[in-house]
Amino acid sequence: MCLSLLQDPTHKIKFTPEIDHSNGKITYRYHSTHAVQFECSVTGLVFVMEMVGEVQYSTALWDTSLLTATGQQPAGPLFNIICPQGSVSELHLPHCEVLSGDKCDFLSVAHVDGDSMEMLQPLEVTDTHVRVKVRGFSSFGLIKSPSHSSIKGQVLLFLRQPDGDILNVLLLPRNIPISEVEPQQRGGLHIQVSSNCDLTPDRTYKLSCQNHRTQPKSAPFDCEYGPNYHPTFEVFLDMPVREMNLRLQERALKWSEVWTRLIRLPVPAPPAPPLPADSFIDQHMDNLIQRVTLVKPFADTLLSKGLIQEEAYAKICAAQTSQEKMRELFQVLRAGGPEVKSTFYTLLTEKEPYLVKDLGAASVRRV
Repeated sequence: MCLSLLQDPTHKIKFTPEIDHSNGKITYRYHSTHAVQFECSVTGLVFVMEMVGEVQYSTALWDTSLLTATGQQPAGPLFNIICPQGSVSELHLPHCEVLSGDKCDFLSVAHVDGDSMEMLQPLEVTDTHVRVKVRGFSSFGLIKSPSHSSIKGQVLLFLRQPDGDILNVLLLPRNIPISEVEPQQRGGLHIQVSSNCDLTPDRTYKLSCQNHRTQPKSAPFDCEYGPNYHPTFEVFLDMPVREMNLRLQERALKWSEVWTRLIRLPVPAPPAPPLPADSFIDQHMDNLIQRVTLVKPFADTLLSKGLIQEEAYAKICAAQTSQEKMRELFQVLRAGGPEVKSTFYTLLTEKEPYLVKDLGAASVRRV
């Protein structure tokens, strides 16, 4: 039976986690300063903390052999969660099921530890989350009996860069964080739009866009939870486009509309006049600290060229997050002067061309 929240939801505090992209893997971190319910604004996870402590979490791959043995299928991402202080007593996992009345017994929680999986019965299921008691930590994720019932979905749009002439359209379950999808779009610009709609696994969908070609003509909704998130549809923009209408239809007995939106696309920025390397780096220091996520390859090259000392290199490698690594690297750039900055800028244009172009366009817009 579906129950209401046992704890006062007003005590729930939303937080934005620190996100680390080191080593090509996304890791979320948050340190609580008091005991209460904390909801992650990025993943939707809720942690009930009995004392202060730090939580570190990331998505992991589902082991299909473990799922097959239980006859279950994923109903959300699998999260690997670490809390050294043992502060977390409950975990609320976001779900995207369309519940009918109080029928929610098809949902359960998988506790995965190595090559074994334990099925945990929820304490309660709300319209948005599944609440479970936890002891110790490894990996937790939602599972359910196979079904073809509708779920709460999302339509995500990414404009391919640098030309901006192809729009990627992804149909995904709503409880997949955008932060997990965006890094796979190779610098694509996320077009923010109201994305919510109901989708049915294995049903066929088609996307319509007047005056623009789309491919494929139709496609099934796979309802998969990673690790790869590929476009369901591509829209080819044959001319500069300011706005367009997208229409998504589902085929059951007949085609019916499930989502339609007017989409506004950004006006292409004029080419940016090149800045001297040192001016570019100084002007965009804050953005580079936040947006360069793979820092070690830059430090490796600077070390091989003799432009960085071993001690400074060790500090960069020892830093815990990409932001901290970049701050250490900027200490080196400041001390090294124009030669080091010029080499770093050349590396940026090779390794992060979309970022350099985006920051250059931003400079023009500010003028």
